[in-house]
Amino acid sequence: MKIPQVADRLREIAAEAGLSELSRLADELRRRPAGRKARPSSRPMTDELAREIRAYRRANPHLSQVEISRRFNVNQGRVSEVLKGVRT
Repeated sequence: MKIPQVADRLREIAAEAGLSELSRLADELRRRPAGRKARPSSRPMTDELAREIRAYRRANPHLSQVEISRRFNVNQGRVSEVLKGVRT
């Protein structure tokens, strides 16, 4: 049985047995709408930003990707992609 069928059957049992609480519980067996997603907190990656990141890395080879990502307000994964050449 799938959840909607289980909920229907629980409502039937609730009606037969006079159990209103069971009916209310059956109503809880439904998918809730997706909540809102958080707004992006980092800058969008552009060709110019990628060039800046590569130039900054060349000038500061001792810095980690995390430190570079903080400097440019981007995700560390984006910095990695830029430095590997995955992102332009």
